[in-house]
Amino acid sequence: MHHIRPRFINTGGIHGEFTIEDYGIFLQLKSLSHVRDLWEATVSQSLILDNAHSNELEKLSNAPKPDDPELAYLLEERERILSLSNDTLIKANIFSLVSAFFEYGMLEVYKLVFGSPPPYARPDLVRDIINPLKAQGLVGEPPDDYEDNVLAYRDSIRNGFSHGRWSELPQATAHIDLYDTFIGTIAYFSEIENLLLEYGYN
Repeated sequence: MHHIRPRFINTGGIHGEFTIEDYGIFLQLKSLSHVRDLWEATVSQSLILDNAHSNELEKLSNAPKPDDPELAYLLEERERILSLSNDTLIKANIFSLVSAFFEYGMLEVYKLVFGSPPPYARPDLVRDIINPLKAQGLVGEPPDDYEDNVLAYRDSIRNGFSHGRWSELPQATAHIDLYDTFIGTIAYFSEIENLLLEYGYN
């Protein structure tokens, strides 16, 4: 089962099937092109993980059952383990990667605006990075796409994944759509890019 599936869009003069590779961030800001490149790397890594895992699971599900009982058992076990990974880890893994990219991207925006990283060994994302950018008028409130599809789930998924509460992950990820996770993150950075351009950043 692929977790990042293309979506058909027919609105605002846009018509067709779009994948997350069809979108980008910081497409106009040369000074943040390195962030754009790592976004594309994040998208690529996520799709590789999702596709490889899904294809392997589908291949096992569709394979004819061998006559050899031992081989049949081994294949059933392999399918069971991959199904467990599918239900527990894949969505959480990709969601956590996108969440980590968000922190990276915000830090790079901070460095562009203030000329250096925050003066703390372990800066807090909101207090030390986002709030100073808000004070400069370069970050607003999170757009609805980000609020609804990323922020609402970020703590439960990221903390569950990072801190070993993996038994909670199937429930934590049950209602997320990873396509929307990417779109919400793009929406946030798109608003920031527009504000940076308004303030004269190249």
